[in-house]
Amino acid sequence: VNTAHNGHVNGLCFTPEGLHLLSFGTDHRLRLWDTATGRNTLVNYGKISNESKKSVQFTVSRGSSPDVVFVPDDSSIAMFDVFGGTDLNRLVGHYNYVQCCVFNPDTQELYSGGSDSNILVWVPDLGRGEDYEEAKKQKAGTIQSSQNLQAYQDTWSSDED
Repeated sequence: VNTAHNGHVNGLCFTPEGLHLLSFGTDHRLRLWDTATGRNTLVNYGKISNESKKSVQFTVSRGSSPDVVFVPDDSSIAMFDVFGGTDLNRLVGHYNYVQCCVFNPDTQELYSGGSDSNILVWVPDLGRGEDYEEAKKQKAGTIQSSQNLQAYQDTWSSDED
């Protein structure tokens, strides 16, 4: 019997055009499937930590080249070229496990939530210039990554606790 993963499948996400489906399993593998044929495309993303028995929300960029899949990987977010499998970067900013992430195609921003009770916003430098960056720095501290993505201080959580 052929199975999609050697463990639980706890994450699914379509590519923007809907022609491919990504699956994430507790076998620590991300797989890309051709939806027309049902076949595994055999793209190798390497090992990605997935100890969660719960659903893992991951996402794919829209309007970027190459298409990028963002996958929670322990306390970071792994970034891979969807069709090539190349490990592009790791986004680091959470203090505990990242549980979910979602991509906003209108602003090209990534939002992530973690077990540390924080929601982080990852903003790419889209040529907005230094004035934009300086204004953001005055609002909150930043965390730089090698791909000019920044996470801004958690302003989403309640102050009532």
